[in-house]
Amino acid sequence: MAKSINRKIDKHLRYWQREDTGRPLASVTIAEDFFFSRHYGAAQPLLQPGKVITPDMLDVSAFMADYEQMYQDSLLVEQDGFWV
Repeated sequence: MAKSINRKIDKHLRYWQREDTGRPLASVTIAEDFFFSRHYGAAQPLLQPGKVITPDMLDVSAFMADYEQMYQDSLLVEQDGFWV
């Protein structure tokens, strides 16, 4: 994995220095739609029109299984973006 990360860093550095990278930087999300928040099961009760979400309503640990699955899905596609 370190080799992959180093390759991405090198490509980003070359891109921002306007060197030839062979193609533009690309990053993708594997999903049925563009609403990223819908893919967190823990977010469903919070995603209601007009609902005000406050920090005390967020249980970070409840999001971890969904986050891990999305991360694993992202590894299936060669891309230039970093998962953060």
